[in-house]
Amino acid sequence: MKSWVRYTLATTLFVVGVGGSIAYNQFVAPMLTNEWVYVARTQLPADTPIQAADVERIRVPKSELSPDAITNAEGLLGTYTAQRSTRIRS
Repeated sequence: MKSWVRYTLATTLFVVGVGGSIAYNQFVAPMLTNEWVYVARTQLPADTPIQAADVERIRVPKSELSPDAITNAEGLLGTYTAQRSTRIRS
């Protein structure tokens, strides 16, 4: 095999390998290790109906996910807070 073909093939494989690694680390790995959860945007007083503007969806590492975290917003809107919520994000 000619040397220029060998170097072209090696360079192409290297670029594809590095590109695949970057794509995996940036896009695939977070999908596998993180979970979408719903959190309060601000502090909510007790006995307040929850509206769409009151919550936001964020990613949390699965290792830090609380068992009572809300991962599905279905049924959340329109319910009332039981106690004053604390602000999750700044």
